[in-house]
Amino acid sequence: MATRTKSSRATGRSAAQRKHKKSKQQNRLILALRSASSRLGEHLGDHRKDLWGVFLVVVGALIVLSFFGLSGPFGATTATATRYAFGLWAFIVPLILFAFGLALIGIVKQNDNIRPAVGVAVLFGGSVGLFHLMTGNIPLAGTTRSVSETGGFVGSILAFPLERLLGFWGAFVVLIAFVGIGALIITGASLGDVLNAVGRTGKMFWNWVGMARTPAAMPPEGVVAVAPAAAISVVPAAKPRRKKKVA
Repeated sequence: MATRTKSSRATGRSAAQRKHKKSKQQNRLILALRSASSRLGEHLGDHRKDLWGVFLVVVGALIVLSFFGLSGPFGATTATATRYAFGLWAFIVPLILFAFGLALIGIVKQNDNIRPAVGVAVLFGGSVGLFHLMTGNIPLAGTTRSVSETGGFVGSILAFPLERLLGFWGAFVVLIAFVGIGALIITGASLGDVLNAVGRTGKMFWNWVGMARTPAAMPPEGVVAVAPAAAISVVPAAKPRRKKKVA
């Protein structure tokens, strides 16, 4: 019994030492990566945004080529992963990458890059979840259909729990709210501004409908409308000249 106890203690100590050593190595690796990235950032200076922008544009182009089978094995894997992640909305992912890449490069003028990024993420997530909800809201497993045919992995993890918790219409309202919040963040407008704009548009539409439904004013019965006569200018006739008598 004593021998077993000593061996088990030695095994536990060795396992703890291995874990401690492994954690130390991981911490050293993380610190080394952080220092390398900071040094690289110092050397690049203002070109960091350009590099990130070019990287996003290249990734978006590779994804587009992967949809047509023109980027080799890497493209096939990328297309499969993108379709599984976002379903049919995977075709919008390259457009988003292009937009952010061009914004970082400076071709698309944008003063603040963080706010539009957050807005696009919220809008895209809400729209993917809403699409998945409206196309059957299938789970990740247990069905013959694949989530790549609807809203993908992202749409499923957003829409499926919401419907189980709030029902279809509750999940619909929540996802619509996400889409609206994302649009507000992107445009930078407040909810009051949006409501005022909607109110003005509705008022203009109502006035237009009212004008279209109002018939033209007709004269009462028995009264004939006579068009005003055209003004005629009268020129007085010239008087005849008398001939002088010759003596």
